[in-house]
Amino acid sequence: MTVVLGVLAQGLVLVAAAWTVGALVAAAFLTPCGPGGVLGSAGRAAARVAAPAAWAWAVAALVAVPFALAVLLGIDVGSAARPDIVGTYAFDLPTTRLLLLAALVALVVAVLVPSVQRVGWAGLLATLALGGAALPGFGLPHGTLNDHGMPSLAGLLVQGSLALWLGSVIALRGLRAHHPAQSAEAARRHARGVPWYAGALALGVGLLALVRIPGWDALRGSAFGWTALATVAVALGAAVVVLTSSHRLRRPGRRVLGLLLGLGTAVTALAVTTPPAGGGEGPRTVAEQLIGGPLPDVPTLARYLAPALDSVFIVGCLLAGSLYTAGLVRLHRRGDRWPMGRSVSWFLGLLSVWLVTATGVGVYAPVTFSAHMVQHMTLSMLSPILLVLGAPLTLALRALHTAPIRGQRGPREWLSAMTHSRYLKLITHPFVALGIYVSGLFGLYFTAVFGWLMGSHLGHVVMLVHFLAAGYLFFWTIIGIDPMPREIPYWARFVDLLASMGVHAFFGVVVMMATTPIASGWYTQVAPEWLGSTLRDQYSGGGIAWAFGELPSLIIVVALAWQWSRSDERDADRYSRQAERDGDAELAAYNAHLARLHGLTPDEGALR
Repeated sequence: MTVVLGVLAQGLVLVAAAWTVGALVAAAFLTPCGPGGVLGSAGRAAARVAAPAAWAWAVAALVAVPFALAVLLGIDVGSAARPDIVGTYAFDLPTTRLLLLAALVALVVAVLVPSVQRVGWAGLLATLALGGAALPGFGLPHGTLNDHGMPSLAGLLVQGSLALWLGSVIALRGLRAHHPAQSAEAARRHARGVPWYAGALALGVGLLALVRIPGWDALRGSAFGWTALATVAVALGAAVVVLTSSHRLRRPGRRVLGLLLGLGTAVTALAVTTPPAGGGEGPRTVAEQLIGGPLPDVPTLARYLAPALDSVFIVGCLLAGSLYTAGLVRLHRRGDRWPMGRSVSWFLGLLSVWLVTATGVGVYAPVTFSAHMVQHMTLSMLSPILLVLGAPLTLALRALHTAPIRGQRGPREWLSAMTHSRYLKLITHPFVALGIYVSGLFGLYFTAVFGWLMGSHLGHVVMLVHFLAAGYLFFWTIIGIDPMPREIPYWARFVDLLASMGVHAFFGVVVMMATTPIASGWYTQVAPEWLGSTLRDQYSGGGIAWAFGELPSLIIVVALAWQWSRSDERDADRYSRQAERDGDAELAAYNAHLARLHGLTPDEGALR
C-alpha cells in the first residue's frame, strides 16, 4: 500500500509540474505575441493558468516527501511524516532532496508568473520550470550498473520529455476550449516537437530498463520491467506515427500518444518509488555510495582514455553536434558557404568535452584532485575556445528561417532577441565576464562550496556546466566571432586576457603552496588506497592549473592578433572607399582645422 501511495504522489508531482511547464510553453512559444514581444491574449491566459499550477506543484512536491521517505526507509507514511524523521533524512537522501528543490523552483515560478508581461520572461520561466520538473530524475535509485551517471541521464530524459509533452497537450486542450482561433497554429507548432519528445522518452526508458534490470528473467518478473518494455515499444511506434502523419495528427495517432503518456508516467513513478529489479548488488562501502560505483584502479593512460558512457554530457555533445550538422546541411542545400575551420573547431570542442566527461578522466575526477583539475581546465579553457571559434550563433542565424508572420517569434527571432537582451549586455561586459570566469577558482575551491557540490551527482554536473558556460562567455568576449550585444575594443580584450592568465597562474601557485587539503571532508572519504597523500595529489593539481593555460593562451593570442589585424584592414578599406566617394573630405576637413589653429586660410594651409 505504501508503494502504491508513493507512485500516486509522484504521479501528482509530475502532472502538476507538466501543467506548469505546458502553460508557460504555450504562453512563450505556442501562441502568437503582440507588438514588441508583449504577450497576446492567449498567452496572457496561459500565464494566468501557470500560477495556480505552480502552487499546486509546490504543494504536491512537499506532500510527496514523506511518501518517498516511507518507501526508501521501509516505514509507514505516518512515521515518515514525523518532523524528526523529515528533518533527519529529507535533506540527505537524493530523492527527497530533489523533491524539496523542485518545490522551491515551483514556489519561485508561482511568485514571478503574475508579473510576466513579455514573451521573453515567459520563456525564461518556462525554461526554469522545465529544469525543476526534470530534477526528480536525478534522484533515481541506483541500478545494477551501480553508477550515478546513467540513471541520472535516463531520469533527466524521461522526466523532461514527459513534462514538456504532457504539459503541451494539457495547454493545447485549454487553448482549443477558450481560444479556438489560435489553437490551430499552436497545434502545428507543438506537432513539430512531438517526434523529439517521443525519441527522448524512448531513449530514457530504455536506459532505465538497462540500469534497473539485470537480465531477461528479472525483466519479465517485475512490473517495472513490463511497463518499461511497453513504453519503449509504444514510444518507437508513436515516433513513426508522428513522422508519417500530417501536422494535424490522425485519431489513431492520438490514441497511441495518449497511451504512451500514461505508460511513461507510470514508468517515472515506478522508477522513483521501487528498488532495482532483481536486487542488483549495491554500493558496499561509504566511498562507493558517495561516487556511485566502485573505486577505480591505479590510473594508466589506457584507463584514463577508456570510455565511460554514463555521463549526462553525452546527450549534450550529441545534441550540439546534431544541431550544428543540421545547420551545415541547410546552408549547403541553399548554396551558401561556411568556413571549414569553424566546423573543425566546433567538433574538436565537443570532442574535448567528451574526453573529460565520458571517459576515464570523468571516473577519476571525483576521487583525485589532479584528475578533477584536468577536467576543470579543459572545460573552462580549451573547450570554450574551440566552441567559440565555431561561431554557432552565426550559423544558427543564417540557417534558421524567419517567422512566417511578421512580429511573431520563431527560433531565429528568439536567438536574435537573446543576443540583444540587456541581461546579455550586462554579463558580456569585460569586467563582469572576467569576474564570472575567475569565480570558479577562488570562490569555489577556497570555500565549502566545492565539497558541498562534490557530495551530490547533480551538484557535480552543475559545477562542470558552470566551468563550460563561464569559459564560453569569457572567451566569447575575447575572440568571439558571433555577434555580441556590446562592442569591445581589442585593447580591452588583451587586458582581460592578461588578467585571466595572471589569475590562473596565481591560483595554481596558491594551491601548490597550500598546507591543508582542499575539501578534505570529501577526499578523505573517497580517496583510493593507491593514491597515497591527498596533499601531494593536490600539489599536482595546482601544477596542472598553473601550466595548463600555456597552449590555450597561445591559441587565444594568435586568434586575437589575427582578428585585430583583419579589423584594421577592414577599417582601412572602408576609409579608402569613403575617400574615393567624397574626395577625401575627412582629410580636407582635418587640414582646414589645423590651418585655423595657425591663423591661416584653408588654401594657405594646403600650400604648406
